[in-house]
Amino acid sequence: MSKTPWRDLAHTDAINCVICGSIILLPPSHVKRRYRHTCGGDCLRTYRERFSISPDHLFFEVWSRPTMKIAAELGVSDKAIDKRCKREGVTKPPRGYWAKINAGIAHRDALAHLGWTDAEIRALGERKFAPKRINI
Repeated sequence: MSKTPWRDLAHTDAINCVICGSIILLPPSHVKRRYRHTCGGDCLRTYRERFSISPDHLFFEVWSRPTMKIAAELGVSDKAIDKRCKREGVTKPPRGYWAKINAGIAHRDALAHLGWTDAEIRALGERKFAPKRINI
């Protein structure tokens, strides 16, 4: 027994894509479930993306305050911020960086204590920002 191809099914209901508004035809088996929200392709990627932030703004945010604070503000997990940084090629502060900053250690010294070389610190320093001491 073979399955009936999608194009041969009797489409009994139509819904609109939540992103672009185009009409999506649904077969009888999908009418009750209504699990489909987008027409596919670019609309599906846009629908699945939980937050939108430019790489420059993301860089500024992750070097200005801890990832947990950014994630809470955007309504996502800190892992989502980590994944976005990785995808956009944004360098994040190393583990323990914010503890050093809160202890009063200067930015350059904190990175040096955490194993960064002078060349890495200089490359990062091309962008001007001043991390602030915060209460975690």
